[in-house]
Amino acid sequence: MSAALEQSSSNNSVDPSHAEKRQIGQYEAGPLRPMVTPHGHPVDTSQPGFPVYHRKFADPAPLGLFSFGITTFVNSMYVLNARGITNPNVVISLALSVGGLNTILAGMWEFACGNTFAATTFTSYGGFYLSFAIALLPASGVQASYLLDPSTGTMLKGLALLKGYAEVGNAISIWLFSWMIMSFIFVLGSFKSNACLVGMFVCVFFQFMFQAIGYMNYVDHLVNGSDKWFHVAGWFGLGTAFLAFYVAFAALISPVGMTYFRIPVWQLGGKKAEKEGH
Repeated sequence: MSAALEQSSSNNSVDPSHAEKRQIGQYEAGPLRPMVTPHGHPVDTSQPGFPVYHRKFADPAPLGLFSFGITTFVNSMYVLNARGITNPNVVISLALSVGGLNTILAGMWEFACGNTFAATTFTSYGGFYLSFAIALLPASGVQASYLLDPSTGTMLKGLALLKGYAEVGNAISIWLFSWMIMSFIFVLGSFKSNACLVGMFVCVFFQFMFQAIGYMNYVDHLVNGSDKWFHVAGWFGLGTAFLAFYVAFAALISPVGMTYFRIPVWQLGGKKAEKEGH
């Protein structure tokens, strides 16, 4: 009888609390758990009297696409000599601020959102427009360095001047061919996104290619007014701008529900890609 009572009392004994275990040295460490910062996660209830916020990043893609598209549109219109415009210097301010700075900022925010592909493309094309604007700035002296006599600092003349312009054209064409190669890589990397985005990168690829060919014949352009390669590049640039506007608009209105309609972008990669958001 006494043995049964002793066994019953041992079974009904209260388990020591957390503080008691620490005092008597019986505390056993449990598995590691992540620390929850106050107001850093929706499950945090450490201060129930205050609202709980979950930090969330907006989609920077519309900003990057609109910035890239509007700069490409204006530059392509100047290349096509729209309204008789032959001096493209107005695009410098646009390339510095919108096509350059805004697109790079969108790329940096895409890094924060975890989108490596978009971060790389936005930052790369933003850098392109920044370098493009710097090369056009007279104060930079980039183009003038090819056309000045290094000994006197005066403008070259005659055949020497033509050789200087030919060297400018060849230097710019190599620069554009490098961007054409990068755009081709972006085309290959976008096959599981959507048809409009792939089409935009294809247009960028051909825009750089024909513009590079045009600069390889830069002296012919200056002497004989041959603009055919530049005009082809300008039309592809308009295609790039239109598709950039279209994809940006689709991304802008799709998640927020501020409009009564959506526009298709024709997802590629099958149902799995659509479910994963590619």
